[in-house]
Amino acid sequence: GSITVLSGCMPNVIGFYDRKWVSPNLYTFIEAPAGSGKGVLSWTRLIGMEIHKMLLEETRLAKQAFEELKKEKIKNKDQDLAQLKEPPYKLLFIPANNSASSVVQTLSENDGAGILFSTEADTLANALAQDWGNFSDVLRCAFHHETVEIQRKTNKEYISLEAPKLTVFLTGTQGQLKRLIPDAENGLFSRFMYYSMKSVPKFRDVFERRGTIPGQEFMLLGQQIFILHELLNRLGTAVECT
Repeated sequence: GSITVLSGCMPNVIGFYDRKWVSPNLYTFIEAPAGSGKGVLSWTRLIGMEIHKMLLEETRLAKQAFEELKKEKIKNKDQDLAQLKEPPYKLLFIPANNSASSVVQTLSENDGAGILFSTEADTLANALAQDWGNFSDVLRCAFHHETVEIQRKTNKEYISLEAPKLTVFLTGTQGQLKRLIPDAENGLFSRFMYYSMKSVPKFRDVFERRGTIPGQEFMLLGQQIFILHELLNRLGTAVECT
């Protein structure tokens, strides 16, 4: 789980594979029976949380500056008011309960990158089952960094994603997995790597304290990854890995 989240936190890192340049982004599904303790995987989200919070803060400040500029132009009756564009909504973690157009829009505003993270695979399965949320084709194309295009009737808007870098991390039961990917013929099947946890029922003391703050190790790791993320961003050029 940690490796998957990390794969979505490394901008400007590429490798040569199958005669093309690829990014390290992974698609992972961890399957386990109900009550097996897979909920601990939710802590892995903390690895990218510092990056996520930084991007949200950038969005808040940009939005605030936009609103102030907009009020000023309205007050001065500027003619170019209609040309003002709202700042992009920056984030790292993309909600799984989403529409196809929203996912593409979110990726577009985040330079084609993001992590679709859900500890309940049903959330994504339910979204893909809806006409408005069927972005299975987006997931399949993004895995290979292939161009994703979408056109909206509203405002005649056209969005094109060149080489998207999407990471997907899901956990769920075997039943949830079958709902999301019914069979091996489904295009998503070959994109994911799978880990199946076998559970042996036993008593677990939920009041036990082990001397650490819950998620502390992941929070500390998240701070280190935030520094690495900023360093990679400042490089400007891609880091080639072999």
